[in-house]
Amino acid sequence: CDSLCGTADNLLLPCNCTCIAFPKHPHLSRRKPCETPLHKTVKMCETSKSVPRKIYIYNNLLDSLRTLCLRKGFLQKCAMWKSNCSMGKFIDVFDGAMWQRFMFFDGRPFFDLGFMLNVDWFQPYDHVQYSVGVIYLVILNLPRVERYKMENIIIVGCIPGPREPCNMNSYLRPLVDDLLKLWKGITVTLPSSNEVVIRGALLGVSCDIPATRKICGFSGHSATMGYSKCLKQFPCLGFGEKNDYSGFERDEWQHRDMSQHLKAVECVQSSLTPTQMDVAVKKSGVKYSELLRLPYFNIITQHVIDAMHNMYLGTAKHMISVWKESGIIGN
Repeated sequence: CDSLCGTADNLLLPCNCTCIAFPKHPHLSRRKPCETPLHKTVKMCETSKSVPRKIYIYNNLLDSLRTLCLRKGFLQKCAMWKSNCSMGKFIDVFDGAMWQRFMFFDGRPFFDLGFMLNVDWFQPYDHVQYSVGVIYLVILNLPRVERYKMENIIIVGCIPGPREPCNMNSYLRPLVDDLLKLWKGITVTLPSSNEVVIRGALLGVSCDIPATRKICGFSGHSATMGYSKCLKQFPCLGFGEKNDYSGFERDEWQHRDMSQHLKAVECVQSSLTPTQMDVAVKKSGVKYSELLRLPYFNIITQHVIDAMHNMYLGTAKHMISVWKESGIIGN
């Protein structure tokens, strides 16, 4: 029986975490609940109150969409892409293969709204290490001049600090629940008071490399299986040595496949002990992600490779200097 603690509203909540990480562990002592304290006692004048140690603020996606649809002309702006013809050029997301794939899904017209997911962390305080995360969605249907305006970005979650979580699934779970409902269709009210049914889908994940790995369930970029698009290995040459990143014969790289990915995740999830899980993750480079619950989402092809940081952090300029010093290219 879980230990319970009272609140000011006379509600009974678990005081400690009841999660069992490995319920089938061969050793009985390792099947015990986590028991991490979830609440703390705060003194208030002459009384005290039990409050959560951390609070995850989640903004319901469906409610946010219903609010946006009440704006005059919002859905009309989301449909403007249909009249923009790029004449075979790749100018915007509408010209890509992923967008074309979702225009007709399962043999019938689909597209109402498509989203891009981003997660990032920031430091809210000066002179202290304290990271707070934000999960937000961009509506790709909107014209580019409107797409990234503050009033059109949907902030769905605020991840509490002080450190970045190693596992994002708890924070993604309510968002995936909403996306599943949106995939089937929700009813929204227009400014004219008429009601319509709209459908939507998550088309991609666009974050920096560490955040993408956490969200999509891949090992970090410094792991042996550190690439999220193929099975290229970067072995470590010895204890304390850096990974070997040589061997760029890309034609020989084996691309990741979604069916193999799901089998690897199943193998990781069926691990009986932490050691078994570590071995399975190291072998495949994958972990479970809540995004796998979306029936239409291909976690391999629908995440974007982060090239922005290579440009803005001066990686390209540094590599040119290294190549010149090594004599690979001339001055």
